[in-house]
Amino acid sequence: MLPYPRLATQKEIDAHREKLQQLKRKNAAAWLLLDTVTAGTRFWLNFGEHSFDQHAGREALQNYLRGWADTSPTSDRIYLQAEANADTPCYDITDYIQRCVDGDLSVADRLKGRTIFRLYQTETEGYDLLSSQGVGALAHQVLERYVHEFHDLIEGTIVGFCCDFPTFLSPLKAPAIAIPWTDAFGETLDSELLAHLPLMYYETYDSATIRNLFWERLTQQYAEICVGGLREFVRQWNLQLAINFPSTAKALEVDIGTIIKITDRPILNANKLDKPKPFLIAKQIASRKLSQHSGIGPTDDSGQSSIYRSAHTKRYTTDSALGFNSWIYDGVQNNTKVPSGSNDAHYLSQFLSIGLPKRSVLILSPIHSLWTKPDPKGWNWLVKEWGWLCQTAWGFGYDFDIVSETGLAEAEVDKSSRTLRLNGEDYSGVLLPSCLALQEETVDVLTQFVKARGGLIAIDPVPYLLNGRIGLDPYPLERLLYRRRTTILRGPTNEKVAALERLLRKQIKMPIQIYAQPDNIPTPAVVVQHRESANLDLFYLFNRGEQPIETLIEIRWESTVEERDPTNGERRTLSHWHADGKTYGQLFFDCGQGRFIVARRDSP
Repeated sequence: MLPYPRLATQKEIDAHREKLQQLKRKNAAAWLLLDTVTAGTRFWLNFGEHSFDQHAGREALQNYLRGWADTSPTSDRIYLQAEANADTPCYDITDYIQRCVDGDLSVADRLKGRTIFRLYQTETEGYDLLSSQGVGALAHQVLERYVHEFHDLIEGTIVGFCCDFPTFLSPLKAPAIAIPWTDAFGETLDSELLAHLPLMYYETYDSATIRNLFWERLTQQYAEICVGGLREFVRQWNLQLAINFPSTAKALEVDIGTIIKITDRPILNANKLDKPKPFLIAKQIASRKLSQHSGIGPTDDSGQSSIYRSAHTKRYTTDSALGFNSWIYDGVQNNTKVPSGSNDAHYLSQFLSIGLPKRSVLILSPIHSLWTKPDPKGWNWLVKEWGWLCQTAWGFGYDFDIVSETGLAEAEVDKSSRTLRLNGEDYSGVLLPSCLALQEETVDVLTQFVKARGGLIAIDPVPYLLNGRIGLDPYPLERLLYRRRTTILRGPTNEKVAALERLLRKQIKMPIQIYAQPDNIPTPAVVVQHRESANLDLFYLFNRGEQPIETLIEIRWESTVEERDPTNGERRTLSHWHADGKTYGQLFFDCGQGRFIVARRDSP
């Protein structure tokens, strides 16, 4: 991955041209990281508050308001906090403030003893990444300039542009009294949300709802306008657009799924993924996504997920088990840091890009709970519980996808198969981690799922807010959580682990089962990535255990089976047999070894 050059002097241009020439000589390619121009957005909406004394003079109050009266009709507004038991928590009094400044002192009299709020826009350096105009300026001034400057070297050496991770989409990274903003929100945000924006900063019955709705709309705006706009722009040069995700906790503070849904490829910058938080990030990035790019080019439903590593860590087999099928390297020993390739990873990437991933378990992300209540301590606890649930399911050998409530809103229930269908995949089981809140759309989808006799497993403590509120009649959240088909796991951790394993075995029918010999006991040491293409089932089997293992594999249907060497692509004969409508074979795994099995379903 190459950093975007400054291009301020001819010396800098020549130095970057030399790097591209090195890539061409090595027959290698790189991503160009836009690490500054996409790191933050240009405009912010700030909050101010002032309470007037009951005995303040009219003229003094008028003079104070003069500093607040210079307002913009698109963003700068002034609100009056409502009194107790009013129909609305605040009123837009911008026009009245202007009347007061212009000489109507009766307005000043009515403001004595009251509290007013001001929302005002400030501007920083950079591009407005939330508006089409700002993204268009970035595309023409940065991307197009680069392409024109190095047009003779780009083909075959530059895969595409990579945006930096958008930290401003996290409520924990935003200033305490400011939110990312754009004038385009005046047209794209719901009028009711715009009217209640002051509730982002002080607590009322509706504050959690407003916060949740704003951060969801902000994330969607960034994905659709910035990521989608840049992706369409670079397509004219046959380039791709990626998002670079760190393996640190800050990546969990945004809705990863909404962002990567629009990209050509997510890239995870990591070397160790066995810790809870990097593991959560990795599984979200490698979760199945459905491209919806119309008129831009062929869609990529194979879920191209890349991981960026140094040359000294060759963990292709481990990464593949998590769901990754592409690798980026910082692979040469000199200071040019030009990426290099690997035949091992090349063949593995080819195999793991065939067909679509198949996973039977869906785990919800609690990101909406962070939006509802952006409390660092509470969020850290939720992430810990979420990570425990994901790693426990993974430890039992169940692969899974992660989806936010925003993504789940698109799901449908298949009553005939008792599954939840999302992005073309059918899920037999849904796991709900500990969280504060659920949205009404989420509750509706999950209620239809359990009515169709699907399995929902919730981890205590269960959510208590619906749309950010408590006590909505007729309590649809409670009716979902306490239905017969919903199981709530309570008690000590060991009891929850045992109950979760029992429920998953009951609800999920694995397409392939791995038994440790000689006793033929099911073993979680070998994890499986399952992909499906036409009448082919592709199984990537990886021994994550600390010891070599002799196994018996059982495929639930009759198939003709062969093995492919993931390091060179060669076919290998695999002895197998059929019994009771199933297919069996024997495989030996060294510690850390991955094996690739192709099963062609026999015609009935």
